[in-house]
Amino acid sequence: MAGKKKRSVYRKSKKGRQFTGLQRYANKTKTQENVLINEGHLILSEDSSGRNGLMSDLTIKCNICSESTSCGTSLSVSERGKSYDVNRRAVYHSLETGSGYEGLVTFCSIMNMPCLSLPFYHKMVDTILVAVEAKAQEEMQLAGFIFSVIQLL
Repeated sequence: MAGKKKRSVYRKSKKGRQFTGLQRYANKTKTQENVLINEGHLILSEDSSGRNGLMSDLTIKCNICSESTSCGTSLSVSERGKSYDVNRRAVYHSLETGSGYEGLVTFCSIMNMPCLSLPFYHKMVDTILVAVEAKAQEEMQLAGFIFSVIQLL
């Protein structure tokens, strides 16, 4: 095998499907009988411009009346709607397992999904660390209070 170039598992571009089972679900809506729609079928598509990290924006459209509805694959965790639960969970998992950003990149590559950008990942890490530090401070204050009560007894 000399002379053959080894392929990297790390994704160099943002290719891949965000919602990996999209085509399978779209095909399923075409083949199943639908009580509400006798003649047509639903078209499931992904709006790539609505993607935010690991969150996708899906559109379901009726091919007869052209009525469509949009739905995200994750809930927003901020008031402005720019931060999504799936992103925080993915970053938190990478921190807890010790795999870090490279582990998240590898996982996304294996799943054929585009990964979070490194600056976005660091922004999520900062957000998580602020919450962890606040919780630790709260626990330490509670422990100090309990210790002082025990000392009085």
